Amino acid sequence: DNNTSAPFAAIAYDQAAAIAYNDTTLPNRTSQPYIKDVAYLDKHPQPSTSPDLYDIVQSLYGNLTATNVAQLIPQYTSSGDVHAAVYEFSHSTPTSFYVAKGTTFSNGTYMQKAYQAPFIHFDLDFLWSRKLDNSTTKKSVI
Repeated sequence: DNNTSAPFAAIAYDQAAAIAYNDTTLPNRTSQPYIKDVAYLDKHPQPSTSPDLYDIVQSLYGNLTATNVAQLIPQYTSSGDVHAAVYEFSHSTPTSFYVAKGTTFSNGTYMQKAYQAPFIHFDLDFLWSRKLDNSTTKKSVI
């Protein structure tokens, strides 16, 4: 059930400690506005005053699916150079995964950043329910 919410924890860590935050405690750390049942961190150093992520999350509130997040948020916020990933959960189990990868030239400059690239979708329920057919699997000999 994609409409079932599950707890989310963002972890802030350094050498001394690791502190977990949720949708109600995270705004105190990030200085971002509170959105009921939504924990979010933008790409800027925290605390952040940039309104970009808040604006689009608020506009999608009530319709925050993995598909919408992958299609809209990275492009809108220009976030995700090397890679961008979105997971959808049912209870505590990931059911869907979207990933985009940035591409660089040999000198390290970006040909295309991840947020500009198409996302690939993996239906994790389908993939994890598959049975491996060992009769067609190549066996290596050492």
